[in-house]
Amino acid sequence: MAITLRKETEEYIRARVEKGGYESAEQFIEAAIFSYVDSNLSTEELLEEIPDLRAKIEEGLASGPGIPAEEVFAELYELQRELEEKAKR
Repeated sequence: MAITLRKETEEYIRARVEKGGYESAEQFIEAAIFSYVDSNLSTEELLEEIPDLRAKIEEGLASGPGIPAEEVFAELYELQRELEEKAKR
């Protein structure tokens, strides 16, 4: 399949490929298409996911009390600090 792009679009794609993360313009365009499709699910597809999402929410609620985000982040920062200290040794 061959497509024609505006000059600005070609330049944008070329710049993104040169910046890294994509090996070719084809790979960039393919990633963009898949991203578009994933973000534009039909209403029917979204409605089909609701029962699964509700089940996951119920499972989470039944698993016990939550942990405040401040505690979680404090633990993560402490773990990061410990790992950085070990790396210095």
